[in-house]
Amino acid sequence: MRTGSRPIMKSSTKDFTIPKPSGCGFVADARCVTSCVVLELRAPVRFVWHDDTDGSWHFHQGGPVDPRDRVTVALDLVAEMDVTLSELHDLPLGSYAERAEAGSPWRRRSAPIGAID
Repeated sequence: MRTGSRPIMKSSTKDFTIPKPSGCGFVADARCVTSCVVLELRAPVRFVWHDDTDGSWHFHQGGPVDPRDRVTVALDLVAEMDVTLSELHDLPLGSYAERAEAGSPWRRRSAPIGAID
């Protein structure tokens, strides 16, 4: 149950009220890159990347993401929306995980440098 909210976060096209996190195994107060499609629950997270250039996390629905649809939010928010993401809290820098659909097992992969945008 969500008991409160954080200030509204803004992307180029949408405003989102950010619920308070409940804890998920990731670093406290971490940020991540995701999309409006994921935040609006129109598609599940099927691709996770731990960027080795800056340590950032990316949570996407799989397939191309329109740059205008990208938004930076509290990582805890996305992890709270899908509790299976906590299984990836130890994903090494430069690696990614993917799955066919929500509920499918995560497959971890090492990404060659520069292979993911």
